[in-house]
This record gives sequence, structure tokens and C-alpha cells, in this order.
Amino acid sequence: MILSTTILHLNQVRDICLRLSNQQLAKPLSVLNGSSIGDHIRHILEFYLCLIKIGKDQTLNYDDRERNRELATDRLKCLKKIEHIISCLTDRNLDREIYSMPRGETPIASKINYSMNNDHLSVSVMTTFDRELVFNIEHTLHHLAIIKIANLTLEDPIIINEQVGVAISTLRNQNKKSALACAQ
Repeated sequence: MILSTTILHLNQVRDICLRLSNQQLAKPLSVLNGSSIGDHIRHILEFYLCLIKIGKDQTLNYDDRERNRELATDRLKCLKKIEHIISCLTDRNLDREIYSMPRGETPIASKINYSMNNDHLSVSVMTTFDRELVFNIEHTLHHLAIIKIANLTLEDPIIINEQVGVAISTLRNQNKKSALACAQ
């Protein structure tokens, strides 16, 4: 279920990339304090890339992401990266020499640095691959909600499904309320 939900959200990002032009993707928006929809897509994808590139030392560090500007401006590059991420997640033996992705509950160390002044003040928190997939689901959901709002400020907004950027628990709750209202 975790993997299928991850893929569902990555496919929602993919659908947005398919519909946006490169100009729409890269356009700085005041509602995003000058960042772009592409910046948010890049951010989502780079978190997944950090996760699938866990080294042999079983250490994860989201701070060390690439920050590849092309992922914020070129929708075709985004689409290729999404396919790569999905492929790696669905076949964890892919490129075993490069990726030593742990399975499910294998302990990994997540390094975090909250210092503004020192790159060497990181803390390690123990986690698992599955826990980090869950984190990335929530992280993606959050950014999809932001993207959906930002899209509305575009000169020619694309159509985004109303369920994109909404938590599954919220959708489930809305369905229950709707069913109760129909029953009354």
C-alpha cells in the first residue's frame, strides 16, 4: 500500500508536468514568493532521489540533494526523472551497484542539520526505508496542494483533479459525510 500510494502521487506530479508548458513550469509566481511550480516539482523529485540513492553506509541526507535547476524548468527532464524514480522503487534490485536501497524495515540513519552557520552540526535519527517513503508521500501531498493553488494564478491554468493535494484520510472523511448526507 505504501508503494502504490507513492506511485499514485508521483503519477499526479507526472500528470501536472504533462499539462504544463516549460514556461508555466519555470514562471516565478508572487503567490510562491518568487519561486515557481517547477521549483516545487524539483523539490519533490529530489527528495525521492535522495531516498533511492542511499549509500552502502545506509545513510540518508535530504540536505545533500542536487538542486538541479533543469528539473524546475524542463518538463521532459521531470518526466524522465519520475519514470526513473518509479522504476527504482518498483524494482529495488535495479542498478544494485549504484543503488544499495534497503528493503522495508531495514534501519537507516537520516542525517539532519538545523544549523544556519555550520555544515558539520548534523544529527542522525534512525528510521527505515518504508518510514521515509511515508514521509515522502506526505511531503509530496503538501507540495501538490501548493502547486494546485499556484496553478490558479497562472494566466492559463491547467485543470488539476480536485483530489490532487488532498490527504487520503480527508477524502475518506468527505466520502463518509457525503454518504451520511445521502442517507438522510
